[in-house]
Amino acid sequence: MAPPAKHTRLFGSTSARTLQCPAHYKLGRDIPDPPQSEAAAEGAMIHGVCEDILKQDMRIEDHPKWDELDEDQQNIVRTYVELVREVRDARSDKGEDPLFWVEWWTQVPELHPEWFGTADAVVLHAGIGRLTIIDLKCGRIPVSVFEYGCEGDPMRPNPQLGSYAISVMRHLPVEVQHRFTEVELIIVQPREGGIKRAVFPLSAFDNLRTRLLEAAQNAESDNPRIEAGPACHFCKVKPVCPEQRRMVLEDAKLDFALEGGTADELKPEELHEVLKIADAAIEWGQSVKAYAERRLMAGDPLDGNWHLVPKKAKRIWKDEKAVVDVLMDAGLELEDVLTENVRSPAQIEAILKQKGLKLDLSDYIESVSTGLKIAKVVDEGRSADNTTGPDEWD
Repeated sequence: MAPPAKHTRLFGSTSARTLQCPAHYKLGRDIPDPPQSEAAAEGAMIHGVCEDILKQDMRIEDHPKWDELDEDQQNIVRTYVELVREVRDARSDKGEDPLFWVEWWTQVPELHPEWFGTADAVVLHAGIGRLTIIDLKCGRIPVSVFEYGCEGDPMRPNPQLGSYAISVMRHLPVEVQHRFTEVELIIVQPREGGIKRAVFPLSAFDNLRTRLLEAAQNAESDNPRIEAGPACHFCKVKPVCPEQRRMVLEDAKLDFALEGGTADELKPEELHEVLKIADAAIEWGQSVKAYAERRLMAGDPLDGNWHLVPKKAKRIWKDEKAVVDVLMDAGLELEDVLTENVRSPAQIEAILKQKGLKLDLSDYIESVSTGLKIAKVVDEGRSADNTTGPDEWD
């Protein structure tokens, strides 16, 4: 069966969020997914390269995109592919080759219509009775093979990988289902912690399946449980989540700040509580601004004179060839001016100052905005944090 053109809203990569806060399911039902970030696009590209290499069993360096990857990306691909091949090529004492799948997509409607997902790599060592799930993470937010806060607990596997393991178990050929007794979870995250792995008993996944289904039932109820925590980080509901708002306004004492108080008026015990949640409050505020920007981009007006205004302009050369000639005539050496491209206006100004040279370059420079951001426009017709007026961006 072909995979659906969507991500599961309850299981797979959303499993940890469902366990923590079942309410995200209904709260996010009518909220569109945010646009794909650069990090997500990079992750998808790297996963695609790894999939090609493993499925076609090619040399890593022979992939058509290999030379397009930077050194860091090449390291991610090499680390993951070599680890997968190492696990795949291991033989049991009985000399049996393991079964091996790449990007195994499974759907388990008998458990729940939303129970589906794709495991990056699956290896079944029937000879040693072990199922191995391998997952590639390209980001820098550390991910553990254990459930958050349960490091080292043999009964608490990572919910995302655990849900994949449960799916795979239910789709194994009948003749091999009885031949494995344990599950190994491996996370390959070269940018944060490298290779992480742990082995869990089958009973741990029976427990996880029960908890996930109970959380899903709660999510579909009239009064689902709502709770803020680590799984909120990538949740699209965060900007409008009532629990996030309560946590920020009450726990972080921002209601005090909104009434005109200042930080130095906080008592020591209050300051301690605010500091504990400060990062969460900042992250929530950033998610609210990003959500508001998407609303404005879609043409939805916001109350309170909030508009999209150009970001701070970046100065660039109008004509690189012309300014190179001027700079050389002024006494700079070629290596002062060029890297692979002409150095930026700010870099050139720093070099001129260092060499004691004065040169007016204003005729060669223009300022170009790097995009739009949200800002409140004050009465004078300009944004509170940008000198650009509405007449320049309408």
